[in-house]
Amino acid sequence: MTSMDFEEFLWANNVDSNLIDYIKDCYINKREINSFVHNLFLDWIKKYIVVGGLPEVVATFVDTNDLKEVKKTKKDLFKTYESDFGTHLNKSLELKVDETLKLKIMQVFKSIPRQLGKENNKFQFSYISHNARKRDYESAISWLYDYGLIDISYNLNSLSSSLSFFSNDEQFKIFFSDIGLLTGSIDEDIDSKI
Repeated sequence: MTSMDFEEFLWANNVDSNLIDYIKDCYINKREINSFVHNLFLDWIKKYIVVGGLPEVVATFVDTNDLKEVKKTKKDLFKTYESDFGTHLNKSLELKVDETLKLKIMQVFKSIPRQLGKENNKFQFSYISHNARKRDYESAISWLYDYGLIDISYNLNSLSSSLSFFSNDEQFKIFFSDIGLLTGSIDEDIDSKI
């Protein structure tokens, strides 16, 4: 199951569909949004950033409306992910993950928040380990991508109609596939800051 987008998050929280349609209409027709509705949706966006769109986490939020419970659900989910690393067949590599690769998957996964916190223009393997090289971690990145936990954004050498043709495979950034994974991976009290 994939993460909910913002609109699905609003549906799960029973936000009035007329308000959602109003926002869409304003966007499509390039009209200013009523300030009350604007502030209401800013609050929902902040909640979405904190909660994310993972169905289990959203269900916790809908059931409890308690961000501490949401944080606890995310921690449990992280433990599940970490124990699952290496237990599933990798679609693109068609192999079971050995203990070495499992460790590399964990290292890449845990390095993502630090990487995103820096103003790097690309993923830097040296944040994982001093002597880390791309070729040593390609399988780990591929596994996380196939598992659906990350998205990869490649730098472009040129802006053209065929973007994939101009992508630079050596310069990319890795993002969590869900904003809730990022906020859940930060130890600070990010929820109250948002």
